[in-house]
Amino acid sequence: MKVSNGYVTVNELPTKNRLFKFCEKKIDQWLQTRSDLEPLEGPVEFSVSFTEDDESSQVSCQTEIQLGAHIYRGCDLAPDTQQAFMHSLKRLHAAH
Repeated sequence: MKVSNGYVTVNELPTKNRLFKFCEKKIDQWLQTRSDLEPLEGPVEFSVSFTEDDESSQVSCQTEIQLGAHIYRGCDLAPDTQQAFMHSLKRLHAAH
């Protein structure tokens, strides 16, 4: 499965290409490690939203991956964007 559609934002603004590529690569790796996912014919879509909190020096990350009719969501906090994203990816669960 290959990620085909997605966006990454930081404080509701589109982010740099480097962070987008990092997220896209890690989502693709997540998809490859999930043997419980059904083969898909349609596109895999994702959104990753980071919110930086100056007061707590933490970054919040909300990740959503749509696989056909299934949606997986995860959220977490960390000191930087990459850590926050990796934590949210580990916490992905099926949304009903």
